[in-house]
Amino acid sequence: MTHINLNDITNFEEPEAEEYDLPLLPIRANVVFPVPEMLTPLLVNREKSVAAIESSLISTRQLLVVAQREPDKEDISSDDLFSIGTLATVSRMLKLPDGTTSVLVEGLRRVRIENIVQEAPHFRASARSIPNVAETNNNVAEQLGEAVLTLFKKATEMSEQIEDDEYVRAMNANSPATLSDVVAAALEVPFLKAQQLLETEQPSERLRQLHTMLSEELAILERQQDLQDEINNKLGETQHDLILTEQMTAIIDEIGDSDTTTRDIREFSERLSKGRYPKHIVDRINKELGRLNSMPPGSPEINVLSNYVEWLLDLPWRKRSRESINIDQAQDVLNRSHHGLDEVKDRVMEYLAVRKLSRKLRSPILCFVGPPGVGKTSLGKAIADAMNRKFVRVSLGGVRDEAEIRGHRRTYIGSMPGRIIQAMREASTSNPVFMLDEIDKLGVDFRGDPATALLEVLDPEQNNAFSDHYIEESFDLSKVLFVTTANSTKRMPAALVDRMEIVQIPGYTESEKANIAKQFLIPDQLRQHGLSSNHLSFSSAAISHIIRCYTREAGVRELERQLARLCRRRAFALAEGDGQSKKIGKGSLRKQLGSEKFRFGEAEEQDEVAMAMGVFQTIHGGELMPVEVTVSKGSGRLTVTGRVGDVMQESVRAAQTYSRANAKTLGISNHNFDKLDFHVHIPAGATPKEGASAGITIATALVSALTNTPVRKDTTMTGELTLQGRVLKTEGLKDKVLAAHRAGLKQFILPKGNKRDLDTLPQDVRSSINFVIATKMQDVVLSALSGN
Repeated sequence: MTHINLNDITNFEEPEAEEYDLPLLPIRANVVFPVPEMLTPLLVNREKSVAAIESSLISTRQLLVVAQREPDKEDISSDDLFSIGTLATVSRMLKLPDGTTSVLVEGLRRVRIENIVQEAPHFRASARSIPNVAETNNNVAEQLGEAVLTLFKKATEMSEQIEDDEYVRAMNANSPATLSDVVAAALEVPFLKAQQLLETEQPSERLRQLHTMLSEELAILERQQDLQDEINNKLGETQHDLILTEQMTAIIDEIGDSDTTTRDIREFSERLSKGRYPKHIVDRINKELGRLNSMPPGSPEINVLSNYVEWLLDLPWRKRSRESINIDQAQDVLNRSHHGLDEVKDRVMEYLAVRKLSRKLRSPILCFVGPPGVGKTSLGKAIADAMNRKFVRVSLGGVRDEAEIRGHRRTYIGSMPGRIIQAMREASTSNPVFMLDEIDKLGVDFRGDPATALLEVLDPEQNNAFSDHYIEESFDLSKVLFVTTANSTKRMPAALVDRMEIVQIPGYTESEKANIAKQFLIPDQLRQHGLSSNHLSFSSAAISHIIRCYTREAGVRELERQLARLCRRRAFALAEGDGQSKKIGKGSLRKQLGSEKFRFGEAEEQDEVAMAMGVFQTIHGGELMPVEVTVSKGSGRLTVTGRVGDVMQESVRAAQTYSRANAKTLGISNHNFDKLDFHVHIPAGATPKEGASAGITIATALVSALTNTPVRKDTTMTGELTLQGRVLKTEGLKDKVLAAHRAGLKQFILPKGNKRDLDTLPQDVRSSINFVIATKMQDVVLSALSGN
């Protein structure tokens, strides 16, 4: 153990008392100790508390953190607060989906609240710092410091709740004040005792109190260890029946009985004695073993009971992987396995950083939402690698039976646990990274709704006691980091979405796809096909041409297939004796892959009358949507084709009404709408289409047809149209713009309400497209029609 330098400790000079006038943050049932470089997470939900944090962020980032006397009291005044608190610095503030706010604070100094100078819109108080009282007896301070540090080291070794880093911080404390605060912050001290420690000004007195607390904590830990040893040595009363069973098994073996049931009981008993299981599981297994032992040979219940006991023994009730969180290494793992996705990586790194500072943080439920092929599933593996945890995956696509999640009751023939418990046995640890893939593909039928069964799994308030129908014993899932994936949240129940933190993953741009191909896909395909860069290489022009003319997707799966096809052709050539190095250029792709599947740029050869190019969002990303209109003599009939939904049909009628009401302003003349038939068609008629965002596209095509004015071939648009001609905000702008960029279009008309969404676009996309902000339909017509 490192010796504490008495001179360094007792000669530590506390800064002179200072006065402060700062926002005040009341907290419930918690105390922040002044430990420099140690961040404490706090959850706040009162508007006054959030206002105090925001006020500190726009000024000095400092505030006064004070505990309230009654933690359950919602509306508090100055009389409800303790007079001693902590001056703290706000490190980071994060608003969570459930409405609460998470804030990380660093305690700096003890302060005494002298006066509450403001109560609205948040508390503000004047305070004075409390210098530590100088020690009068150096020998006492040295002995107390050594004693506390010795007990704290022992507690660190025995308790799973105290991390080694906290002992290292205590060992390197440079003063008795710092040592006492570091130890107090690391221990799970009851709220009132923690406040008493904070209010104790003399460091040596705080060390005395901590010595008493540590002694009591160690006594509890030692007793728990003794009880565990008794279980392992079969000395507890609950093991009495098991000992008798083993003795009977030994007698049977002695006389040569080879009964299978007896051998199973002996094997189960040995596993029970060597493993670590909660007491209620030990009691349950012993009860089932007693029933198994009393059954007559040949009973059909024997196999059922044996399988059940085996499941109980296989589950990781108390097995846990030891995390090894290295922030730099985790960042390197994420960057090495995925290109781009900065928002997702930042969210993961924030969680890891807070997890490293505080083990008490509840694991979030992350839901990666995006088109197929953008790397949602592989992100889960990268997170597990970064945290040094096991990774398990369950695919939920097509699951319709609730029993797939909760398991079948043992009364049914062939019953077994649900997929959650099965995956936990596969993981062999109680804290894996657990991926629930394709969660939006869950189905519903007469066998129940599996999505409702997931509510308990994905609720941090309930999943510490998850109930599986087969196991019949509560299983703790609170240590599991759940990661879910979906293409869209529209089909998911609102209650399920509310329990998850949605992280949107948009499609890739052309430049991002090219970088992914060079850094990940090509090296991986060469390795899988037994090739090297000396056998096959690709020019940048060839990669871009494959992306533009042979694939049309938000992700990179089809790009990977085309590269694999080229690798197979090269491997075939090598097998025939062609050992020369080959570099594939743009000109040789037609020979290798055939004719281009897509034309880069959906724009027509020339500006067209009565046809406008729209764009809509699907679960696969953004897609272009041409709208064609034909006007002919008739009786005012309106026909809509192309498998459009009710909302889009309403958009067609709104566009027709707007055009009729504003005919003069739009330059529509000599047209009697009652004597004209209108036919609106949206190609790809086999594909269902729905949504209001096609409103301005339909109106533009209609105006073009009535005025015989062409629509610009390089223009696309999105936005809902009202009868008054207002252009309203739509969803999924990023996916829509990426679709226009993939198609090579140069002008994009969007509502004014979506202007802020442009900040989320990559710089190369923003620089290659001219964005037109539209407030009224007149703005759309002026930009979209040729000659305006």
